[in-house]
Amino acid sequence: MIEKIADQVSLALENSRLVDEAQKSALRDQMIANISSRVRETLDVESVVRTAATELRRVFDLKEAEISIGSIQAAPPPPKKHTSQLKLK
Repeated sequence: MIEKIADQVSLALENSRLVDEAQKSALRDQMIANISSRVRETLDVESVVRTAATELRRVFDLKEAEISIGSIQAAPPPPKKHTSQLKLK
């Protein structure tokens, strides 16, 4: 009998953990949907970045948020030897 009770308690605890995990996941998904919705309200890139930074600061209670757009400039490749260049006018 004690073993059956222990099994039931174990199942109840596991179910509680799974419900908590599902609620956290749903909250995270809702937060992402809200931020995405606000960001999609405009096509202006500057406004999108500003809105995204504002929402990230608000959601994560940050003092600052910075978003950079662009790619890291890599060093130019070394010139190839024995090649010709075609210039179009």
